[in-house]
Amino acid sequence: MGRRGLYGCCFSMILSVTGVARAAALSDQVFVVWDFYNNAAWRAANRGDIPEATHRFKLAIETLQPEWERAPGLMARSYADFAWALYKQGRAEEARPLADWALEIRLRRFGPKSEPAAQSLYELAMIELDRSHVAEAEAFLRRSVEAWEAYAGPYDVRVSYYLTELARVLLIERKLDDAESIYRRILGFPERALPPRHVFRAVSFIGLARVYRLKGEPARAVFHEKQLVSLLPNLSHADAQEVATPLSDYLTQRRSAEATEEDALLLKVSKAVVTLAHADDTDQSKPFRRVFPASKTARAPSASNRTDPRSATP
Repeated sequence: MGRRGLYGCCFSMILSVTGVARAAALSDQVFVVWDFYNNAAWRAANRGDIPEATHRFKLAIETLQPEWERAPGLMARSYADFAWALYKQGRAEEARPLADWALEIRLRRFGPKSEPAAQSLYELAMIELDRSHVAEAEAFLRRSVEAWEAYAGPYDVRVSYYLTELARVLLIERKLDDAESIYRRILGFPERALPPRHVFRAVSFIGLARVYRLKGEPARAVFHEKQLVSLLPNLSHADAQEVATPLSDYLTQRRSAEATEEDALLLKVSKAVVTLAHADDTDQSKPFRRVFPASKTARAPSASNRTDPRSATP
């Protein structure tokens, strides 16, 4: 699932966190080599070379292995990053045990209502969704939302993002009432938290229109389509990337459901947005999300044993 790096506050490299994690007497040599591989991995990831990023994350883990108990936060960070890179390559089965271990570390140190735990729970949700385990993905997302709310407050913009993800999964499950409730909650965010022309409001308009089409209530769907039309022309290139996939999916659904009622204005504006989203861009070139590090003592898995990482000895 191609998602852009708008949420740098959630998924960008935070060097100050690295410094905190290093404080537990990690040797300079090990840290310097780990830092080199970690930074090289993210450079590769952000230019779209996910296989190279995966290789570099693995080398970062192998570098930390002899001293991982001195900096378990860095190890958890590297495993979460490694798991995400595997997931981006469609290797969710390999990614799942690594993400599990990273979550275990973060829960021990920070607790279930913390930012690092929220990040790992989201990562696990996306991995489970890729494995077609939709109910498990929903459960992880609900826990992630709860953690974000506890950490950042109910109206933090990051909460609105995870809510859009939860609503998307609920639509897959055809839990239409639940999805409707989530989208309305996002639209109810105060404007100081979520400005009127924010991309997540556009995503919510699309979501509500889709809900009402599926419920057989086209008039209510048209109401939100009109709200969407007024918002779409104001999107930036980056915002267009965020909204392009749900918009394209919705247009496909709408045409197949009611081809004779195609709204020419909606179609014209939507095509312009999709064109803007893909201008000079490809799905793989979009920076992918990263997960904050965390720490606490636990047995670190071997990077070469991705089937059952808990069975490895550091």
